[in-house]
Amino acid sequence: MNAITGQTFQMNQIISIKEVIEFTSISRAKIYEMINEKSKYYDPTFPRPIRLSESRIG
Repeated sequence: MNAITGQTFQMNQIISIKEVIEFTSISRAKIYEMINEKSKYYDPTFPRPIRLSESRIG
């Protein structure tokens, strides 16, 4: 669920962190806090990053 608008949606493709920022209007730092299990802002429903290559993550 999008915390800002209360809407949910499903993406059927892997997108970059820049695209996540554009879609959600959430800062890069906040996104990394949301996927960090040790952070107080951790959100287990937020999609986990997927390693696409040695230097690329989606």
